[in-house]
Amino acid sequence: MKLLDNTTSLCPVCLKEIAAKVVSSKGVVYLEKECSEHGRFKAKHVWDDEKIYKFIRSLPIKDKKSAEILTLNLTSRCNQSCPYCYANANDSRYSFDMDKRKIKRMLDAFDKKFKGSTVFLSGGEPTVRQDLFSIVRYISSRGYRVGIFTNGKKLTDEHYVKKLKDSGVSQIILQFDTFNDKLYKELRGEPLLDKKMKVIANLKKYNLHTFIFTMLVKGKNLSEIKQMMQFAAKNNDIVKVMGFSHVWKTGRAGKYKETTTCSVVREFIKQTGISLDEIFDSTTFGFYFFKILQKLKGKEATVEPSCELRCYVHFDGLNGLEPITLSKILDLAAINPILKKIGNTENKIIMLGKLIIHVPQLTYALIKSLKNKFAREILANTIKAALSITKSRMYTPISSILIVTVPSAEDIDLKLARNCNFLSDMPESDDINSLCIRQMFYNKFFRQQQ
Repeated sequence: MKLLDNTTSLCPVCLKEIAAKVVSSKGVVYLEKECSEHGRFKAKHVWDDEKIYKFIRSLPIKDKKSAEILTLNLTSRCNQSCPYCYANANDSRYSFDMDKRKIKRMLDAFDKKFKGSTVFLSGGEPTVRQDLFSIVRYISSRGYRVGIFTNGKKLTDEHYVKKLKDSGVSQIILQFDTFNDKLYKELRGEPLLDKKMKVIANLKKYNLHTFIFTMLVKGKNLSEIKQMMQFAAKNNDIVKVMGFSHVWKTGRAGKYKETTTCSVVREFIKQTGISLDEIFDSTTFGFYFFKILQKLKGKEATVEPSCELRCYVHFDGLNGLEPITLSKILDLAAINPILKKIGNTENKIIMLGKLIIHVPQLTYALIKSLKNKFAREILANTIKAALSITKSRMYTPISSILIVTVPSAEDIDLKLARNCNFLSDMPESDDINSLCIRQMFYNKFFRQQQ
């Protein structure tokens, strides 16, 4: 075993923070740790491929806790009974609805400590709340953007979608796992494909920004990655982002063959032809670009988390919606090192000075990139979109594909978790922590109620 790093993790039994070692053997990364009460544990690291782990560790980790997004779990109720459910929704042994006083307390704490800009509403299924529209209006009135995690069943009603938009919802995070109704019955308990298509049509009608989130299960829908990407491309007037994640190890996980995020990455590469280095290039670009942008805007909260890899792509409609990565559009070999020099500066004034100094180099790299036909096409589409005064369909030049890892108590690396951009309310308290840690404690709390 080769030692890669010392970190901290959680005891899988008591969830106490304990020392841990990151080690590798034959390119596979493991987490080794010992709890004084419950003994030793060893599991594959949340990033279990050594090359991927080393890339993730090469990105700076913020020392102070900050985040852009707060997720509020409004209810444990749901209008589906999925065999796979990280939240154990609809279990009568423990149920809850978050009251509006706690919502206010959570927003007060988030605003004071983290100063983020976005609130996501989750559950269970948040659309089962009869007071959802008033909750959204209240959160919007406090200056937050509002997104909703949903299975979409309520959104088959276009009037409901209109009311969501009118109340202040700016983004829908839609669960969309497969194009096969037989698989929907296995994964979600009922055929849902027609409903998903109806939801997409309604979201288009009201131009609601949509994030498609796909749960991947080995031996089930893992082979549909490219098909899902092409579906997003065909609908990218509203589908701006899509994410892939394997089944969580928390909650009601059904019967599945265990997989890891790195195996999802390998399957993504196999189906799309996109290389790992192209994924690294996109992730690096996004990390530093948004860090610089937010710093110059005076917002310290936004960080690019260590739990995801990004791939920015343009879909070439002339060649069957083949994904063209950002590396093939922009000269990232020249751009990324410059962004690193600027982005690794914490002082805003010095960062601005470095940006001004490097403007000629960045400009040269961008002009050089315009020799690429895809770069020229994207620039033309962007200008058309900016000048458009109609609501006609306008394809988004670039789509963001996320490959997301969701750690469990067995494999969480708390050094990486400090970069979390996704906070949540903690069960039975007014504390705020990362969403994955929230789910670990929620499941522990849930077990104690049984």
